[in-house]
Amino acid sequence: MTTLAEMIHEARNSAEFTRAHYLARVDREFVDALIAVRREQGLSQADVAERMGITQQGVSKFERYDNDPRMSTIRNYANAIGVVIEYSIQDDRRHDENGLNSAPADERVLELT
Repeated sequence: MTTLAEMIHEARNSAEFTRAHYLARVDREFVDALIAVRREQGLSQADVAERMGITQQGVSKFERYDNDPRMSTIRNYANAIGVVIEYSIQDDRRHDENGLNSAPADERVLELT
């Protein structure tokens, strides 16, 4: 009989868990980068809120660690701080458990700008 600890260990070593963990980390780094740009530009949350047509609390919620913003909100925030977002879609076989590229360079990568 498989123990709970063994099941957890097996799940954590699965491709699905690795992919989900990587995507969650990249999402947080993405929002952190947007916040860093806002701060570098000397913009307050209230400044960004005014430009977005929302409240300061709305911007605060967007910047929270546990937020899962919609794409349209991300685009509006980026526009308010004066940046352009570029998207990249890659086959997950291109990444190892650390998110580092480990696949041959000739695999297809779709970049949307």
